[in-house]
Amino acid sequence: MKFLIGFFLDRPLMVNLIMVMVFLMGILTIAGMRYEYNPFVDMGIVNITTFDPGSSPEETELALTLPIEEEILKVDNLKKVYSNSMEGLSVITLRLDVDAGDKRKILDDIQKRLIEPPHDFLPT
Repeated sequence: MKFLIGFFLDRPLMVNLIMVMVFLMGILTIAGMRYEYNPFVDMGIVNITTFDPGSSPEETELALTLPIEEEILKVDNLKKVYSNSMEGLSVITLRLDVDAGDKRKILDDIQKRLIEPPHDFLPT
């Protein structure tokens, strides 16, 4: 240890050079870091809101909520499905499985189920 201290005491120019290099590397590292004030955090929650103005909660549940739930329940990697039917408004909340690999694929499957009409309703 005494040798190391003595080595640096005899070479003050080298110590200053090392210190300047450490500061420069720190400044370059901080300048290159990515930071956000409000970072995106994926909680695995999807909300589906549908409107039917003028309908009662029972009509909303039968006409909107139940058919959507039946299609959504066919999607894999869903943890829970919550629904709430109000006057003219249906809100369905989906919790995705956090261990699911590709959440984008799950979201695409949910969207596909909502956009494409079920085969049961197609005219023959």
